[in-house]
Amino acid sequence: MNENKEIYKVQLSAINPILQVNIEQPTQESVRGKDFVKYGDNNTYPEYITNLVKDCSTLSSIIYGSADFVIGNDVISNVEFLNKKKETVRDIIYKCAVDYYTFGGYYLQILKDAFGNVSEIYHVDYRYMRSNEKNDVFFYSTDWSKSFGRVQYLVYPKFISGVKQQTSILYVKNPMGRDIYANPIW
Repeated sequence: MNENKEIYKVQLSAINPILQVNIEQPTQESVRGKDFVKYGDNNTYPEYITNLVKDCSTLSSIIYGSADFVIGNDVISNVEFLNKKKETVRDIIYKCAVDYYTFGGYYLQILKDAFGNVSEIYHVDYRYMRSNEKNDVFFYSTDWSKSFGRVQYLVYPKFISGVKQQTSILYVKNPMGRDIYANPIW
């Protein structure tokens, strides 16, 4: 029996293959006279990733669906709210999961009281953070696209348990992130 069978090639992808080869790769380089490391050609790589996720509905569905999966039916905690914004543990974990699946990492701002006990925890949008080369000093700005002399930023130390710091940043990145900044896991 010699039947003529047509063979079809099927390719499934969260991102269009044509778009995939054109995805900008991140650069990370020190800037003379600045303590932070530039993230992307114009220091706006996280903004680029955010727009890519917004423009690709399949990728967006995967990221937000994965974050929903992390939360499951609910998160049980003996603490009602983690901060003055009245955000719950569930709220913070969900935001961290979205950043983790989008960027490969997330940031938390840890506030301590006068006795050195953690008093509040806030999620910090990944797009607004930069780091030094050692990931022990962090810089926050809502607009990194300005020229370097015009960028206004706040400086925070790395969170270290047991150290009395009024406010600090906990940075978590995926194990594949051997660079200063995390790499998206997709």
